[in-house]
Amino acid sequence: MTHSRVSTVDWEDDIYAQGQQLNHWPFSDLVSAVYGIAAGRDPKTLRVLEVGAGAGNNVVFLAEAGFQTTAQDMSPSAIEYARQRLNAKGLTADLHVGDLVSLPFEDEAFDIVIDRGAFTQNSLENTTKAAAEAHRVLTPGGTLLCFDLMSAGHADKRFGTEVSHHAYDHFTDGVFQRVGLTLFVDEDDIEEIFAPFHTVDAVTVSKHRGETPLWEAYTITATK
Repeated sequence: MTHSRVSTVDWEDDIYAQGQQLNHWPFSDLVSAVYGIAAGRDPKTLRVLEVGAGAGNNVVFLAEAGFQTTAQDMSPSAIEYARQRLNAKGLTADLHVGDLVSLPFEDEAFDIVIDRGAFTQNSLENTTKAAAEAHRVLTPGGTLLCFDLMSAGHADKRFGTEVSHHAYDHFTDGVFQRVGLTLFVDEDDIEEIFAPFHTVDAVTVSKHRGETPLWEAYTITATK
């Protein structure tokens, strides 16, 4: 997540410091995507950064798999929890507390950048800045994997109030009530956010109960 936003939910004080969202298993789609990019290559030669890494469930997977792993999150509690999990397994990763709109890394420092749900907890302006930062730190031909960028078609958007362009907060019900500020993008927003990238593949992921939409988000694969 990032400090550069105003939200009714503070991910440090309200979530991680309270022992919430301490996921233990890596996101399965992320695992598949990373291994797809790494196919035929030695993981030890690949530098991977996860932004908004939370409590480190994906970071532990990356380190165990042998990737050169770096992680960033705005929450000191989340990063400390990730550090403890890595230490318990005898693993190492380069962990940072900081803002994803201003990454403390040199240009072209990583082969893969991963976002799983951090971009979407921001305004359009900050999400666009975060994507530009990911582009900056990627090597030429490097890949940004962005998961769970919420779609404008998500059913629970109706429970929130629009506070800036396509960004909603003050949710009265639904899954976003406990996370606060959330961006719901359309195709024009995706084009704007990922404009610096050479190629952008956006896949809609949705869940329904009969004809009722329950969940709709984008998975983005963007290549520098």
